[in-house]
Amino acid sequence: DQAGERVFDEQVNRLTVVANESYREYVDRLQTEYVEEVGADQRVEIKNARQRKTVQLKKGYELNPAFKELWQRVARRTRYRVQLDTEALIAACADAVRPIAIAPIQVRTDRVRVDHIREQGTFMTALLGQGAVTVEREYEVPNVTAALAEETHLTRRTLRRVLERAGNLDQVFVNPAEYIQRAGEAINRAKRRFLVDGVQYLEADGHYEMSLFEDLQGYEDSLLRIEKSIYDRVIVDSKVERGFAEALEGMDEVKLFVKLPNWFTVPTPIGDYNPDWAIVFYVQDAFGETREKLYLVRETKGESVDVEKLRGAEELKIECARRHFGTVEVDYDVVSSAREMRERILGTYGDA
Repeated sequence: DQAGERVFDEQVNRLTVVANESYREYVDRLQTEYVEEVGADQRVEIKNARQRKTVQLKKGYELNPAFKELWQRVARRTRYRVQLDTEALIAACADAVRPIAIAPIQVRTDRVRVDHIREQGTFMTALLGQGAVTVEREYEVPNVTAALAEETHLTRRTLRRVLERAGNLDQVFVNPAEYIQRAGEAINRAKRRFLVDGVQYLEADGHYEMSLFEDLQGYEDSLLRIEKSIYDRVIVDSKVERGFAEALEGMDEVKLFVKLPNWFTVPTPIGDYNPDWAIVFYVQDAFGETREKLYLVRETKGESVDVEKLRGAEELKIECARRHFGTVEVDYDVVSSAREMRERILGTYGDA
């Protein structure tokens, strides 16, 4: 997207092709190329467009009392403002840039002896020695503040003060491109952190209309048939989401849940945030009678939900979401499973 983050949203990150080879061969080859490009940990599943199905809204969904109560709370809008202290921002950016140190380019050499050539054409070798030679080269140094201004959207005057305080501008002569890249990344990280720390949310007029809901399109193997929702099925993007939805469907306390659509976003200084789930949860007593009706928004993350371990921008957007939902008085949290969600709720409202 425009923030440089990889987007896995199926409605955005979609490639339609007409291949002149068998589909399976095409997928295998493309997947191999993709893994070589971005690494095996980012492997994605390529889906067959012929398996797309329609996810239908249930008739009369807007009259469902549980959904009406949930939407009345969740759909409220906010606007934010940021208190900006320029001197503090400059200090934070300078602290982020200061550790940057550029190592000179080196060419590493390995000296080997070929002992045997296998039938497959590969070599059996013995390492005889290694070495490294520093490459001396001259660079044309660009206008550093101009390049960083384009990268960070800060003024040149502000950036000059940042670099002066950082005290390592001499590193640009070692490798200008690397210094500018790393300095830009460091400044943007500090700026995002600074903006989020100073953000305040205020309730705004208006809300998301129910009429925005419509039928969806999803791939067959990403669909889960459910009853406790306004849709006949839910689109799940991962094993974590599938397990979460299955658990909600079977949980007595959960009366209704909705996978929030892409158009439902929370504004933040670093880009819009789309939470995962809206849930109606009834806290029950020992006799199964309802003691509390809770209207929840939950974000699901795999394995660890330690916010410090999330990616930088993702962590900051979640912090903004907490403030937004706090302003509209909606219970928001990040969990790894429905069981964890239930345990936290009962720990707060008392085990039934």
